[in-house]
Amino acid sequence: QGSSVTTVRRAYNEFLDKQVNVAQSRYSYSQEYADCLSRIDDLLADSTTGLTPVLQEFFQAVQDVADNPSLAATRQAMVTSTQTMITRFQSLQDTINELEVEINGKISNSVEEINAICKEIGDLNNKINIVESSTYQPANDLRDQRDLLVNKLTEQISVTTLTDNKGRISVFTGSGQRLVSEVGEV
Repeated sequence: QGSSVTTVRRAYNEFLDKQVNVAQSRYSYSQEYADCLSRIDDLLADSTTGLTPVLQEFFQAVQDVADNPSLAATRQAMVTSTQTMITRFQSLQDTINELEVEINGKISNSVEEINAICKEIGDLNNKINIVESSTYQPANDLRDQRDLLVNKLTEQISVTTLTDNKGRISVFTGSGQRLVSEVGEV
């Protein structure tokens, strides 16, 4: 008589999936944070263009003036080292401002990507609902696609998900703000 298939079940563990999402969020955050701090550290600690050389030169000039206040050459050297230090601070400020603009651009891009992913998750919630209510079978492919999108979302921000009894999910930020409702609203 052959065999008949009643349904295909997904091999899926919600607990493990949530743990992977949390770990991915933490990793992505740590990577971005470390990258920014490394760039600032490289900027400030550089032996030629950082702060240390100009500060040492300035304090040496101040010490020279303190030792010989009547010498015009030491006073002029202190003025010169002060101007050099001011120029270096301005240069560092310009570089930090450029870094700020770059980071703000990354944030804007991330917001756009987050919104697009949330819209796709909402659309998949609706498709899953339609397919499963019309066929009475689980929409495993669509659920897998949605889970991949949630994983991709965790690369951008920390999220939590709640699944309703029909298999639709709501997505929330780590602070609890709703990004996607179970009925696909974004």
